[in-house]
Amino acid sequence: MTNIHILRYSLFKKINNYVILLIFFCGTENCSVQTDNFEVIQTGLESLNYHYTNSPVLKKKLYLITELDGCGACLDFTIKFIEKNSENPNMSFIISGESKKKLNIFFTKKILTSPNLIFDSIRIGVHKKLIGIGHPKIYLCRENKIVDIKEVTFSNADSVFNYVDNFIKK
Repeated sequence: MTNIHILRYSLFKKINNYVILLIFFCGTENCSVQTDNFEVIQTGLESLNYHYTNSPVLKKKLYLITELDGCGACLDFTIKFIEKNSENPNMSFIISGESKKKLNIFFTKKILTSPNLIFDSIRIGVHKKLIGIGHPKIYLCRENKIVDIKEVTFSNADSVFNYVDNFIKK
């Protein structure tokens, strides 16, 4: 092989390695298309709400949607927030999942029987992309419309929940 062939082969191999790494990281980070279009999100949240409450109107100030998988630390913060606010009539907590058994692991009977907790057994939240990529999402509403969206991550959980508490008090 000539030096040019060796150089081309070496360059091709390096590019291949970067492509493989990119595909790997994208796969492990669960890359998917998320939408920031409030109209699309509003429609998705209304249809989820309608399915479980027979009302498409977003009457509550907060809709928190999560799965019981994903970011463990985010879920810990979220569970504490749900426990603290499970009786708040301005909030709705939607847990999307296939197994109700997991709910029993994470929540007390008091929370499981709260009228503010909805178990999304057919995963509408997932199909409508209302849940963050591995993180819970919070939809804040005024006058039946979404006005703000927050995604809970390990690094922002405290500030997001403080912001939410202030939003609800207004």
